[in-house]
Amino acid sequence: MAVSCHVAFGHYLRTLRERRGLALEDVWTLSQTFPESLNKGYLSRCENGKQKLALPKVVAVSRIYEVPSDVLVERLELDLELEKIGGPPTEKLSWGQLRDAGTNALRHGHRWAAYAFFRDATLKVAKAELDKESYACVGEQIANSFTNCATAGRSLGKYRYALQEYRYAETSGSLGPDSTILINERLAATYFCVGDHVSAERHAKLALAHLEKHPESRFGAYLFEQQGFFLVRNRDYLEAIPWFQKAYDAFKKQGTVSECANVLIGLTDCYQESGNLGAATRTLDIAKRICDEHSLRRLKALTLALQGIVDEMSARPEAAEENLRDALSIAKELNDRILRFKVEFYLYKHALGNGKAAAARSIRRRLDKLLPSVPNTVEQVLYLKAMGNNQVSDKN
Repeated sequence: MAVSCHVAFGHYLRTLRERRGLALEDVWTLSQTFPESLNKGYLSRCENGKQKLALPKVVAVSRIYEVPSDVLVERLELDLELEKIGGPPTEKLSWGQLRDAGTNALRHGHRWAAYAFFRDATLKVAKAELDKESYACVGEQIANSFTNCATAGRSLGKYRYALQEYRYAETSGSLGPDSTILINERLAATYFCVGDHVSAERHAKLALAHLEKHPESRFGAYLFEQQGFFLVRNRDYLEAIPWFQKAYDAFKKQGTVSECANVLIGLTDCYQESGNLGAATRTLDIAKRICDEHSLRRLKALTLALQGIVDEMSARPEAAEENLRDALSIAKELNDRILRFKVEFYLYKHALGNGKAAAARSIRRRLDKLLPSVPNTVEQVLYLKAMGNNQVSDKN
């Protein structure tokens, strides 16, 4: 099984303390000004997973470690949820095996498994042998291990936790050219997710500037893809298309099939939003074939959801509902609440648009139940709030 929730969270607490260069004695001394002080024995037990960190003490920890309290809460929520779901076996795997397993799980849409692998890799990275092909020094390897964990957390909607880890890596002084490009790309994407578009644009420009100096970087394709998705979010669909095409060519050259499929999904979105349903269908067919050939379950769900939207626009309501329900089944299988919310939202719109009031009410209840676990910056959340409690009456 994966490492227990309290051991994993305790290790993260120790990591935050050590980053500040503090001994347990220092923390106890600094905590004397807070209503909830932190004695050495208590904090040691928390770090070793033998005691839970009480919520009243989170304020003291966050202030002393200079980490926002919502970062600690998000990280603890991830560990508690993973404990509830049940993670994959990790105890017998080396750091390198855990890293590779996490990468593979993330590519195939198994986000909770990816989090488990990447998180438990951080417990072993300090003692791992340096991967000289990927990292220039031990510091860079450690920083990348923690940012991998943060990336999995970000994919599960924990943006504040991800930002904390990315910002730490950025200022660690351990990053080589490739890692610098990657961390700025991730910062840009995450700032965009929390609605800070100014910071997102700044880091995107920094990443592109570093890429100009190191054009051979394997992460260039991610920047092209990112520019495409930024433009999509801004409704600049025609401008996004060349960026997606450039990203697709780069990923195809690298042989990164999961990203090829993801880019094609972005292209499909551009085509269907621009009214070019023929191009959308052709692009989607290629993406679906890639997903089927390589078992890319989450991306397959996205292609099915997009197919449902295209079917709806093409006046094929039965096909639209079938594809959306197939997408929903995959989202449930993956325990992906964000994906499930997105698909349920499209099913809600489908029900409203086709006069199915009873179905719409049922779906709306599910959406409201999912809402607290979905970041409020997710596009479908914003749409749902704008719609209010819009309903239709039954045709019958």
